[in-house]
Amino acid sequence: AYSLSKFLSCYRSVRASLAALISRCRYLQFAIGGLFGDWAAVAALEARKQGREYAVHTDVVRYKATLELARGTKLKTQVKARVLSTLMEHYHKWIIKNCALGLFHGNDCYSAYSPFCDNSYLIHDIHLKASNGISNLELSEKIERTASDQTIRICYAGRIDSMKAPLDWVQAIGRARDLGVNLHATWMGDGPLLDEMKAIITSLKLNSCIELTGFERNRDELLTRIRESHLMLFTH
Repeated sequence: AYSLSKFLSCYRSVRASLAALISRCRYLQFAIGGLFGDWAAVAALEARKQGREYAVHTDVVRYKATLELARGTKLKTQVKARVLSTLMEHYHKWIIKNCALGLFHGNDCYSAYSPFCDNSYLIHDIHLKASNGISNLELSEKIERTASDQTIRICYAGRIDSMKAPLDWVQAIGRARDLGVNLHATWMGDGPLLDEMKAIITSLKLNSCIELTGFERNRDELLTRIRESHLMLFTH
């Protein structure tokens, strides 16, 4: 229900379902992140109506992201984005001001939203255990290898999606290559910008520097790649 018409047509029935669920739950946490179709935000409204405390979790400053995605588009699209962004900004701030706990993923979210909730925390959802980290032996061997192979190994694991800025990632690798850095970069993941990412890699003549593995189903292989790398480069 991400269109206004569908959202409004579903609103009453979904709100009623949320009300019943909220009344039965002991703890409430809502991952807000939109406007039309943001049922987590609707749930927060219902929780407040019932006098219930709730936590808010978010991993993107959506009103800012909406403006970024509209940059360089047609004027009509930019005007629409500006209106939606303004509505989202005030809507989300109101919900956060009334929450009992703010869990903000990454510093962008924390900086934008923590001023509106006294009980705020900067978090990162990383599905790893300490045992998944590099061992002392592996680290020693990795250090020794730098004596014979001084290639800087860069990696990233995630969707090839505009939210992850994969095209900026490629350009950053290209800039480092142009400055004379000896590097090899690997992106593990798949997504809607894969073809565009491949095209820009080719246009910048980075095929020998960048490897796209696609979606890696083998968790152990993915972790091994990360442990073998020297840097994990984020552009989002």
